Amino acid sequence: MNLSEAHFRKSRRSFWQKIIATGGAIAIIIIVLFVFLFWIKATVVEVLPEAAANQAQRILSGWGWVQHDKVYLLSSTAELEISATGFISETITLVRNELERRIIVELREAPALIKATATPADSQIQWRINAKPAGSGASLQATLEPGRYSVEVSHPYYQPQTTSIELTRAEEKTLHFELAAIQGHINISSIPEGIPLLLNDELVGQTPLRLMRDGGIYRLRIQTPDFETIDEDIEITYQQPEIERNYRLSYKKALVNFTLNPLGGQLLIDGKTMTINNKPVALDAMREKIISYSKAGYASKTIKRTLKPAQQENISISLIKEFGTVIINATPSASIKINGRASGDTPQTVTLNTIPHTIELSKPGYRSVRRTVQPNSQRTIQVNEVLLTEQQANLSESPALFKNSVGIELLLFKPDKTQRFELGAHRSEKGQRANEILRTVRLTRAFYISRSEVSAQHYRAYNQRTPVSNLPINNITWNDAALFCNWLSAREKLPSFYITDNNTIVGYNSASIGYRLPSEAEWEWLARYAKRSAPTQFVWGNQTTLPKAVGNLADESAKNNVAVYIPRYNDGYPELAPIASFPPDKAGLYDLVGNVSEWTHDVYSVDTTNETRNDPLGNAYNTGSSGHVVKGSSWRSGTLSELRSAYRLRAVGKADDRGFRIARYIY
Repeated sequence: MNLSEAHFRKSRRSFWQKIIATGGAIAIIIIVLFVFLFWIKATVVEVLPEAAANQAQRILSGWGWVQHDKVYLLSSTAELEISATGFISETITLVRNELERRIIVELREAPALIKATATPADSQIQWRINAKPAGSGASLQATLEPGRYSVEVSHPYYQPQTTSIELTRAEEKTLHFELAAIQGHINISSIPEGIPLLLNDELVGQTPLRLMRDGGIYRLRIQTPDFETIDEDIEITYQQPEIERNYRLSYKKALVNFTLNPLGGQLLIDGKTMTINNKPVALDAMREKIISYSKAGYASKTIKRTLKPAQQENISISLIKEFGTVIINATPSASIKINGRASGDTPQTVTLNTIPHTIELSKPGYRSVRRTVQPNSQRTIQVNEVLLTEQQANLSESPALFKNSVGIELLLFKPDKTQRFELGAHRSEKGQRANEILRTVRLTRAFYISRSEVSAQHYRAYNQRTPVSNLPINNITWNDAALFCNWLSAREKLPSFYITDNNTIVGYNSASIGYRLPSEAEWEWLARYAKRSAPTQFVWGNQTTLPKAVGNLADESAKNNVAVYIPRYNDGYPELAPIASFPPDKAGLYDLVGNVSEWTHDVYSVDTTNETRNDPLGNAYNTGSSGHVVKGSSWRSGTLSELRSAYRLRAVGKADDRGFRIARYIY
């Protein structure tokens, strides 16, 4: 084998080696592409509606490509824009891991555009599409979905117009409207007739008048020398082309300046009060006006005036002082003061100006009377007064029952000043004791007395150490009870009845109306005489048999606590009972029988004087050991002698069955 043959064989072998190598590479590429396409998987993007599908374009922004309706995505996300003529483009985001095999995208039709104008151009033009407001002004531009529409243009002064249009997708339509002016009528009448009428400052005739005018606003004026001017804007529109006016004209007001003497009175015009403040008063013209002026102490004056339109008038009214007669009487005769100035004594006849006057009648020892009197020029005024003494006046002003500042109820008693009665008991009276000497007494002063005994609760307001209880206060001295009375007087701003020295009672003021203890005479009068047709031996009467539940006494329940008890009597309380637990007596007082015996005002003494005593308060005070009178039975009382109203006891110190009630004079 020669060299050239060997070379040929070598070249031939190299050629086939290259062919084999190239074929292998292509095969590998084909295999790789096949595997790649299998791994990517295409997504079908379907476009609706059909009219859009035929021309739809798909543009991918990102790594991948679009082949017809298929999308191949290489990157993790990409944007796909889909568009078609006459439709609104849609952009969707594709995510490779979330891709579906088929995605449906529905394109919306592109809206149509209408451009409308109207002549004449005016800002009052209103546009409506399918009867709904769409805008205002000389032009309209609106974007609408494809379809059929009704376009309406209106203006208050022009005929409205309407047209129907059919719009397709993405269509642009131009409309123009020529508006025709409307005409209306203005009908004007007036009372009275024949009044000149101006329209937009142009004289157009006299009422009644009918005018034809184009739509618009017109300034209407009726102006004459005698009548009030009428100015009004009227408007003719296509909705209201007919204007009706019927004016009832009013005369121009007359102006009146009033000069009044004296000032400060009441001016009435046709019964209506007028305020005068240095300004003319406007009054209706051509009508009679009734003008009245009055002031207390003067004769009123009335005038009549009929004024012309726009007239200016000055009216002067002067009043004359007026007097009346007053007859003043008083029983008994008294001194007179008129408006604070002395005017002699009653009876008296005086002439006074007819204004209110203060008349005061006074007399020493009597309550002054003050009256306001207004004389009358047409008749005589009489003042007839009965003066009361201070005592009578105080008495007339005092209520029959009142509750004081600590809650104690007090009853008012008015003994007959002429009545004499006996205290004590006859020696023949069963149970009579030696200290119950008969005495004649007369009570001349009205007084209050508490309906019940003072309770611990009442007393606690004075002494905070007292327990809270509705039981009667007990175990207190006479001095403690009297100090309570002085404290209560001070609380209610009354003068003290008792005179003290270092908290010890050393005397009393019998003229005081402050709180005090009842006198022995008052206590016994209340228990035997008050509200009774005849004096009684006991609070309940004269029978010696005890009525049921007459009071808290030494009954069977108390027999272990007392020396003597009342057989077959049971009041339910072995010791103290709450105040007012039993019915009141005939005078309306509680517990005059039983519960606690009661301190009285009087220093204890045995008085053998036969003369009648008025309002006795006992002997003069002393600081010794005389003691004070105690009246009434208690829960320890079990004998008829103790139950009698004449029973009296001398006591000095405290006791668990002893308390008190309070009293005070009216004057």
